[in-house]
Amino acid sequence: MHLFASVCAFIKLEGHKIKERLNHFALKGRLYLKALKAAFQELSLLKQQLA
Repeated sequence: MHLFASVCAFIKLEGHKIKERLNHFALKGRLYLKALKAAFQELSLLKQQLA
């Protein structure tokens, strides 16, 4: 199962690489920034709910 998920992730990454015309490191950076932004948004919402 893990091998299948890894192959699927690799295929998706290669597809994005071709579509966006970026290398793996640039794509990883974009994904990381989006994940951080989403995490901070969620944290902000939780703080507002607790206040």
